[in-house]
Amino acid sequence: MTRILSALIILTSVVAVNLGPVAPAHAALAFDYEGGITVVSVADRTSTFGFSFTATNPVEVDSLLLYDKGADGWLDPGSVLVSIYPDDGTTTPLSGIQASFSSATTDVFTGDTPPGGQWLEIDITDTMLPTGGYTAIAEGEIAFSEAAPVNVSSVTPQSGLTYGAPRYALSAGNPTGDVLFNTTGYFAPNFTLVTDDQPTNAVPEPATAALLGLGALGLLARRRRRDV
Repeated sequence: MTRILSALIILTSVVAVNLGPVAPAHAALAFDYEGGITVVSVADRTSTFGFSFTATNPVEVDSLLLYDKGADGWLDPGSVLVSIYPDDGTTTPLSGIQASFSSATTDVFTGDTPPGGQWLEIDITDTMLPTGGYTAIAEGEIAFSEAAPVNVSSVTPQSGLTYGAPRYALSAGNPTGDVLFNTTGYFAPNFTLVTDDQPTNAVPEPATAALLGLGALGLLARRRRRDV
């Protein structure tokens, strides 16, 4: 009996080790940048600020971000829509990848902090972006106390992404160019991706776990037959 209990303990330990702790997914900033001392804002009209990018591998978006100059909350009147569009000028954003920011938005992304401000954050339903070209766009009146960083010194994309070019227009929508001819930016919008830490121990396939469990049951059955 002692041997059987020892064997059961060993099998249980093997199952526990192989099922071992799985690290949770976490959010990573899609595009980090340095510089951004130059900012632009346009009062009294709706504008679109943003940039194009390419997903070189499928990536999963889980929140949208808006640059908050001064890290003191959104102080401009009205709201700003942050969206991801196909990079083809279409005015329909990708399904589920849009959020409205305003003075009521108080959640802040706790990861990488942009120069001179912070990222306000709105969670969305996790949505996959297939490989292809896209734009990240902020639409609204960004002026007065808020602004969009431009002409940044360097851009560092998350794995699976490459940075494209600035997008700006004096209207709502999804512009295909930049009427102000800046070199990089506009980093009013941004977003986060789901990234997974590798677990310390690999998770066994269901068949492996089942065999371990059956082995334990077999030992018990064998002991019972001997006792009969």
